[in-house]
Amino acid sequence: MRQQELINLLSQRANISRKEAWDIIRAFTDAVTETLVQGQKVTIPNFGAFTLSRLKAKTAINPSTGQHIQIPEMTIPRFRASTKLKRMMKGGDQQPGV
Repeated sequence: MRQQELINLLSQRANISRKEAWDIIRAFTDAVTETLVQGQKVTIPNFGAFTLSRLKAKTAINPSTGQHIQIPEMTIPRFRASTKLKRMMKGGDQQPGV
């Protein structure tokens, strides 16, 4: 689903304008991003959690030159689906009701 499709779906389901739907999506993504930047976890019950994961530094090989390169330690965002969402993907629950 592309951004415009999500905006249209949200505006229809919530009976709001497309602009309001976009504002909600933008506010949500900004809030999640700001919380993760602060090193905190974002949990949405029955949906999942956004967390941070630290990757260790490692040595890799550039495939085009064969040269060894150092990849520094880094922190990346992750999403872990809730048990309910996982069951829905398997076909166990039919309605997404939160």
